[in-house]
Amino acid sequence: MSGKTRRLCAALLSVYRHTLPAFASVLDFVEIDADRAGTLSLAEALAAGMPARLFAGLDPDGDQKLHPDEYNLLTAGRS
Repeated sequence: MSGKTRRLCAALLSVYRHTLPAFASVLDFVEIDADRAGTLSLAEALAAGMPARLFAGLDPDGDQKLHPDEYNLLTAGRS
């Protein structure tokens, strides 16, 4: 992911921070990737409890898939 895309994702995520309490327990990417496709579909994300608005905020390219680097913005800065 380019630096510009990473900054855009971070900015979009900051807009959706209020949705994180509903998705407080952030699962590892591999736990949600049920079909092992290497990306998360909206259906997989919803099944894991992720709000659709958060999914959209993490998907700046609009391909309706979350790639690991997009999804991992949720755990950036967490220990």
